[in-house]
Amino acid sequence: AAQNLICALIASLSVAFHNASNTGGGGGAQMKAGLLSEAMLQVITHKDAYDGGVLALAGTLVADVINNDPTSVSYIHSSGLAKAILDTLVPSPPVSDRKS
Repeated sequence: AAQNLICALIASLSVAFHNASNTGGGGGAQMKAGLLSEAMLQVITHKDAYDGGVLALAGTLVADVINNDPTSVSYIHSSGLAKAILDTLVPSPPVSDRKS
């Protein structure tokens, strides 16, 4: 039930930000305010607690924000969101498996 609620909330935010981009919004200000980026970071970094659908929606929301407000890219990088998304897609090998 909790995953369904999270999916619905993220999907609703994505639609709202996409529609707001037509009126000059787009979620950049909300992302830069911190609470939304912290929430997305929690979802993305705790990928074992969520299914792939939730992770995909979180990534889509971040992509929508970037698409609608390109000035948010530097914040998304500095907040750790970009790294978290990339680490989810291409995880780093364990330290013991790395070549020296």
